[in-house]
Amino acid sequence: MSDAAKTPSRKLLLIAAAIVVVGIVVTIVVLAGRHSSRPTIESTSTKPGHVKLEFRAMPPSTITLDGVKIGKTPVTVTVPIKTTPVKAVARGKVTRYYRREGKKVLIVEQTLEVVPDHDQTIDFTKLVPIENQPLDEEQAP
Repeated sequence: MSDAAKTPSRKLLLIAAAIVVVGIVVTIVVLAGRHSSRPTIESTSTKPGHVKLEFRAMPPSTITLDGVKIGKTPVTVTVPIKTTPVKAVARGKVTRYYRREGKKVLIVEQTLEVVPDHDQTIDFTKLVPIENQPLDEEQAP
């Protein structure tokens, strides 16, 4: 093969290698930037004498803390430090499909006692159907 035939393939190879290197560098920069900008629950609280409580639930649920509605999961709140437990309730909806009854929307709920003495994440993982289901779907959370 002559030198003239080798030159275009070398140039093409160098261009392809440069594109791969640039792609790798861009990927690293994007992933590093995304990771460092995420707030973490382990970070210190913004106010002295307060802690952050992050609530998560599946299905998405409305959270109440000592009877006060604080929002829909995922939600993070800042509360004063306490050594006594507070009552956290998650309430959401799930849709079930039954052969005979058809589609049915169920209200599910879980109650946990939380001691807000440090920053923490509270996962509601055992939401169960409540006993007295509302008859109207609009009454559901």
